[in-house]
Amino acid sequence: MADSFPNHAARIDGPITNAEVANISSTDAVPSLGAFARGFIVGVAGDVKVDFWNGATGVVLPQMAAGVEHGAIITKIYKTGTTATSLVLVY
Repeated sequence: MADSFPNHAARIDGPITNAEVANISSTDAVPSLGAFARGFIVGVAGDVKVDFWNGATGVVLPQMAAGVEHGAIITKIYKTGTTATSLVLVY
């Protein structure tokens, strides 16, 4: 199916154009994302520990609600410190 909005850039408040299940690595030593994600959706509520694009690291976002797109430009999701599950990254 063709993109209905080819002249519109992806925005944090725009429609989801690409998504994938988050691959939280078995270690916190390396970034778990291959690119910046512009948000994420939580399947089961809980804390999400992330690194932001601007260099802020190890930030715990407490009690993230399930079923809602949370807008945040992130570069890493930590396994340690994340209690939320079934995370989907939005690009």
